[in-house]
Amino acid sequence: MNTVLELLVNTLLERFVAAGFEVPDALTQKQRESFVIQALEGATIVSINDFTRLVAAGREVVSCWETGNLAAAVRTLDLALPKETQTTDSPA
Repeated sequence: MNTVLELLVNTLLERFVAAGFEVPDALTQKQRESFVIQALEGATIVSINDFTRLVAAGREVVSCWETGNLAAAVRTLDLALPKETQTTDSPA
C-alpha cells in the first residue's frame, strides 16, 4: 500500500505530464519526491480568479500595444499586478 506522500507525488507527476511538463521516466521514488518538491518550490501558485484576471489584462495590454497606445498598455499592466508584488526599488 502506498503512503499518502507517494500518492500525492504520483498524482502531481501525472498532472505535470498531462500539462506538458517533461518528467523523466526512470526515477526512483526518492527522485520522484525530490522532483515534485523542486518543481513546487519554483512554481507560482495563483488562484483561478487571479489567473483569469491576469490573462484578461494580458490580452488588453497586447491589444493596446498593437494599436499603438503604449501608455494605456502600461497602465493596464500596472493595474493588473497586485501592489504587494511590486517593489519600490528602482532598477540599478
